[in-house]
Amino acid sequence: MHLKHICLYFLLILIPSYAISEEYWVHNEGALWLADSSNSLSYTEVVNEEFQPFENVVTTGFDSVTFWVKYPLPPSEEKRVLEIVTAQTEYIQVFFDDQDTPLEFGAALPFQNRGYEHKNFIVDLPENKIVTNLFIKIVSTNNVGLLFKVKSQQSFTNYSIKEYLGLGIYYGVLLLLLLYNALLFISIRDKVYLWYALTVSMAIGISLTDDGLGFQYLWSDAPEMSQPLGYYVFPVGFLIFYTLYAFHYLPRSFTSKKWLLYGVGALSILFLFIELINSGSDPFTFSYTFPFMFIYLMYWRYFLKGYRPARYFLLGNTFALIGVMVNQMRLKGWIEGNIYTFYAFEVGMVLEFISLSLALADRYKQIVKAKDKAVKKEIELQKDLNEEQAKTIEIQEEKQQLAEKVNKELEEKVSSRTKELENKNKQLNDLVGKLKELNIGYDKENWALKLNLNEEKKSQLLGKKLDYKAFLKIYPTDNRCKTFLAEYRWKKFTCDVCRSDVAIPTNEFDVKCSSCAKKYSITHNSLFQYQKLPLTKLMYLVYIFHRDSKSDVNELSEELEISTNSIYAFRKKVQVSQERFKKAPDNWLDLVF
Repeated sequence: MHLKHICLYFLLILIPSYAISEEYWVHNEGALWLADSSNSLSYTEVVNEEFQPFENVVTTGFDSVTFWVKYPLPPSEEKRVLEIVTAQTEYIQVFFDDQDTPLEFGAALPFQNRGYEHKNFIVDLPENKIVTNLFIKIVSTNNVGLLFKVKSQQSFTNYSIKEYLGLGIYYGVLLLLLLYNALLFISIRDKVYLWYALTVSMAIGISLTDDGLGFQYLWSDAPEMSQPLGYYVFPVGFLIFYTLYAFHYLPRSFTSKKWLLYGVGALSILFLFIELINSGSDPFTFSYTFPFMFIYLMYWRYFLKGYRPARYFLLGNTFALIGVMVNQMRLKGWIEGNIYTFYAFEVGMVLEFISLSLALADRYKQIVKAKDKAVKKEIELQKDLNEEQAKTIEIQEEKQQLAEKVNKELEEKVSSRTKELENKNKQLNDLVGKLKELNIGYDKENWALKLNLNEEKKSQLLGKKLDYKAFLKIYPTDNRCKTFLAEYRWKKFTCDVCRSDVAIPTNEFDVKCSSCAKKYSITHNSLFQYQKLPLTKLMYLVYIFHRDSKSDVNELSEELEISTNSIYAFRKKVQVSQERFKKAPDNWLDLVF
């Protein structure tokens, strides 16, 4: 079955039963409530107290106040149950008119105290023929709603099967995502998959504490663990790992992504400060959602700047933010607790993690595409270099063949005319001398031809605009650049100390003053001094900015594969160098020195 079909089925099974008459909320059917701030009223005393009707859903807040609910249970001959849907309620007592000993259970008591092995609290209702008053006592420092539903036994059974099946599918999907991304991290060592897997694990923990399944199956003998796990450990872990995932999801070239960590850190400190002011009395302050909103807005900024893989991340975060905010508003009592608000977080998490899985796949696709582009570019450069080498070898072979041909012809002439030339040694010596002069002249012509070719290539730099690929054909390596710079610079050498104009080479590129022996490197007191970028890229930037100081920095960044910040900084140095001249120099190399 496809993953989207599983998620669709998960949503469908949460839709309530069509038989509405088989179940209803007691606060909509005439139930009354009373708040006992003294925490001292007994059942016999409460019976005579004045209760007030529900105008909306009442919540316990985070204060130690005892709440009582009175409900005149209408007569019925069918089997019914009372379901208390807030699984985090700490202490509950249920009283009937004809029953002295109350039923006791709650999230602060061992799971074995419950009559039903169910994540919610279930109470069998009597088959009464007249109206029976039902009293419910709630004591809970957690912020839970006074939400009680009366259901027929059949309706409860049908719904419980669907609910547990839906939750099983939900946790199954999250566990599969967790294991899959953990294996991906082990395989390719990309940390983004580790933080994604840990984020999923924290979401599972939040759901387990929120719906009560964790208490039912994992820590049923330790009810005191529910509150710290559900209110602090899992939510804080979820925020930390989610932030790290969002940070590592962005490519390393995003220098601005550090502000994402700074912003989340500042908002997290604000959240802790608010918690400190509240003295921990309300662990569900709405400020918990601020870091997530900040990440969401930052990713909108990255998407609008052209980072396409952010689109799936934004889609998933839209679902997650809706789920988190609905869950927080339900816990605060701002909205009614029902099947949709109870499982808003779970639905949001499923949709988010599916979207984030698509985001990871899209991110990987973009990385592979960029890598293929770089490999293709490298292959093209290597191909051009091989062509240049092949041309050089071809010229050398032609020169060698020509020399062999001349030598062969000379040998044939010498052998055929040996007898004739015995009497003409002097003429032969003259002829040999002329031939030597011919060879020397031929070598000089070849050297001059090669020099003219290099000069012609260099002159192209002063003519039409070359791209970086064409520029590399002339200056393919840093050593070739250094040779060219040394040839240009040391012709105009002047010592900074003694003003001598005579330089003595110390190696292939550097010199020292013949008078005071001060050493000078090829990049000394130039635009290239203290630069870490390759000389080929630096020379190309000087060449481009000499032609047009307002060249597109983003295009240069993509062409040279260096950051825009580095290009901006270097362009500023070139502009400072240009200001030394009354008008722009004809030769772009004058800007370097």
